[in-house]
Amino acid sequence: MEAVGAAGLLSITRASERLGVAEVSVRRWIAAGDLPVVRLGRRVLVDPRDLNAFILARRTRNVPLNGDDPVPTGPPAKETADATGDLKQA
Repeated sequence: MEAVGAAGLLSITRASERLGVAEVSVRRWIAAGDLPVVRLGRRVLVDPRDLNAFILARRTRNVPLNGDDPVPTGPPAKETADATGDLKQA
């Protein structure tokens, strides 16, 4: 199967390469309905816009990169303004 299909659509192989994961992972996300596809006959292709949306939907914050504990993600500390208008933590 060619890597790039009709109208710039990506093969599963090319989509997996772009994500840096195994093809089986991409197929699993497709089967679960997490990654939309375009079916042209027997060909299963991924629209690059859907791949970008898939990536953005899985973006996270405060993920430890070095094995340390993650940054606290609880509610922010409450702040109050003093008489001068400067903010202080309550």
